[in-house]
Amino acid sequence: MKNKNRFYTIVRIFFFGLILSAGCTHDQVVHIDISKNSCKDDYNPRKVSVRLTNNTLDIDTCGGIETVVILDSTEMIGSIDKVQVDGDRIYLMDKNKTKSIFCYTFDGQLKWKYRKPGRGRGKFMQLGDMDVQQHRVYAFDNTAMKILQLDSSGRFIQEMPVANNNAFFPDQFFVDSNGNVVLYNFDMGDYRRFPYEMTMMDSTCKNILSYHLLKTHDPSIKRWGSQLSPLQYYAGHTGFYFTKALDDTIYGYERGVFSRKYVIDFGSSAVPQAVREKTRYTLDDFSHSSYQGGIERICENDSLVSFMFSNGNMPSYAFFDKNTLQSRSYSLVMFNIDKYYQMLLPIGSWNGRVIACVEPMQLLHFFQYYKKINAGLTDEQLDAKVQHEMPVLYAMRQRIGTSSNPILVFLHFSKSKLFPHDRV
Repeated sequence: MKNKNRFYTIVRIFFFGLILSAGCTHDQVVHIDISKNSCKDDYNPRKVSVRLTNNTLDIDTCGGIETVVILDSTEMIGSIDKVQVDGDRIYLMDKNKTKSIFCYTFDGQLKWKYRKPGRGRGKFMQLGDMDVQQHRVYAFDNTAMKILQLDSSGRFIQEMPVANNNAFFPDQFFVDSNGNVVLYNFDMGDYRRFPYEMTMMDSTCKNILSYHLLKTHDPSIKRWGSQLSPLQYYAGHTGFYFTKALDDTIYGYERGVFSRKYVIDFGSSAVPQAVREKTRYTLDDFSHSSYQGGIERICENDSLVSFMFSNGNMPSYAFFDKNTLQSRSYSLVMFNIDKYYQMLLPIGSWNGRVIACVEPMQLLHFFQYYKKINAGLTDEQLDAKVQHEMPVLYAMRQRIGTSSNPILVFLHFSKSKLFPHDRV
């Protein structure tokens, strides 16, 4: 009996020691070497004042449609979570429905589709993000913590396990021109073990080069995620902008350097600090307010920067001159293909062009409405009228059906039309 009690005592001491050891390891503050960091967070960002008007902007008055791409329906796309352009190729990611990467030409022809779910080499358990750099396609598996590399023909080249000690949780990533990988770590996890949001790794993903942007305990900054990736690329893919929900700062990254690029001043319409700090202040609360914030969907060209922000539950838009910082804001931006109008909701950008998406069913509904208001015409007369008055839409109508893939529209904005009185 004594031996049995001694045995249980030893077992209890052993397990208590394990628990204590685990607790000490968890509480231990890990030393992170930031001596090589090139973060320039002390740079003074440029201030941009945004004062929202109730005007609606029509693309015809400040730019135009450059290209319309009707994607063929050889393979169906569930949803477009990301779009990128590299050379003469358009790359799309559908990470939740078909769990695939697609490559198209500007004629809308499908070149290839990559879909290999599962475990093992060349496969992904969860397609988390995609990036295209110098004719190489990178796909991030944020469950298996590895990056797959494909060539421009969709052939698997290699995969790179991401060195990870379970201390950070990457969601999106960016590959720079040197092949180095910047991982965005969502603002979660143990701050003591890994207090940074951005991690730069070398091209093998084995070595961490630097850490940037301290995580924050400010609930107003980390509370909500952007609808699109918070990493929004510069023109030419030389770097990216980075934004956080309800944070008025626009960060930038280029050539290994992070900096605060711009601070957006919404004036009296900004969310008051006292409101931002409320721990139970929700996105629904914000959407029912008259506050402005939530910067996302940034696009730039040589002279302009544009972005979306929220005015309560309404999407609004701002444009500013990169040199003078003069800004224009609009409660709504519309673009049109012939007589078909749609609210602008950018899904990406390329070389200064904003990329939008039109669903074929929306066009079909428009044609039904147009037929209804021209009920006195025969089918032949209606067909001739559409062909004469809306030649672009007529050509599109011949190529789409109820099960067609989305249509991509590339739009450009003109600085001289947005700011006609600026001095050159």
